[in-house]
Amino acid sequence: GGQSLWDNTTASVWLWRPLTFTAILEPTNHRTIQIAVNTGNFRASAAAGRLAEFSRFVINEIITVRDLRIAWEVPTTAEASYGHQLAIFLVMLTSVLAPGPYVSKSFAGERDKHTLEALLVVPMSRLKILGAKLVAGLLLSSIYSAFTVVGIVLYNWLIITRATSTVPNEAAAYIDLYSINLNTVPLIVFVQFLVLLCAIGIGVVISCLAKDQATAESMNNIILLVPTMIIGILGFTGSILQYGGIFGLIVLAIPFSHAIIFLNGVLSGTATPIGLLGNVAYLLGFTIVFMIIGAKLFEREAIIA
Repeated sequence: GGQSLWDNTTASVWLWRPLTFTAILEPTNHRTIQIAVNTGNFRASAAAGRLAEFSRFVINEIITVRDLRIAWEVPTTAEASYGHQLAIFLVMLTSVLAPGPYVSKSFAGERDKHTLEALLVVPMSRLKILGAKLVAGLLLSSIYSAFTVVGIVLYNWLIITRATSTVPNEAAAYIDLYSINLNTVPLIVFVQFLVLLCAIGIGVVISCLAKDQATAESMNNIILLVPTMIIGILGFTGSILQYGGIFGLIVLAIPFSHAIIFLNGVLSGTATPIGLLGNVAYLLGFTIVFMIIGAKLFEREAIIA
């Protein structure tokens, strides 16, 4: 049971005690237990350290003077991979900030320049006008997605080239730790598309509420950049799901955190279909709500204009 949990990477900490542990310990007074831990999870690392100390205390001192040895197994996991966390951080940063200037200029900027009135006399429904603006924003933001893919491929090429030329004996481990699995690039692009949609929806609401374009850009950067930086920093400490309490609820309320959970779950192999669908549903639901609010505010802007 325990072995299968660790083989399927569904356990962050696993302590293995051989069946012959007591039989060998009693006559020899020394024995070894094995602790495997996912170092990408700081709670798992702390729990493993406490298990080791408690085991030593019980075996070495309470029973008799004995020597308990700990065999640590620290495999390379997705949460602990530098390349994996770097990819997530770049996806979050570019996806959240990319649509901001266009959205601010397309809504608040047109109001400042008094071009919104001319646009509204075009024989098109206001919903189609809004939809056209959103599609244009997505097409513009897709350029960032394309460059993200190019950057990942170039980054991997540099890592592989350096690893094979400088540390040939440890090239495989070096590449596993620092590179990004190219098979996950479609997944990264999919998540980036969802984040772009969400960022555009939030940006539309901010632009419609702001007094001018400069205010819209400033508020958009503050409201979107601060949560993104928090999520990005937390991403480098491992899975976001390890945070609990009020702070954990606040983190989970941020829509972009579900994109990171989605990526972490798939890349580490611990995700379930229900969990992945829940992450996508929350991100899409958040986006739809803000799109509806943005459409109502745009309708109000049109009436005022």
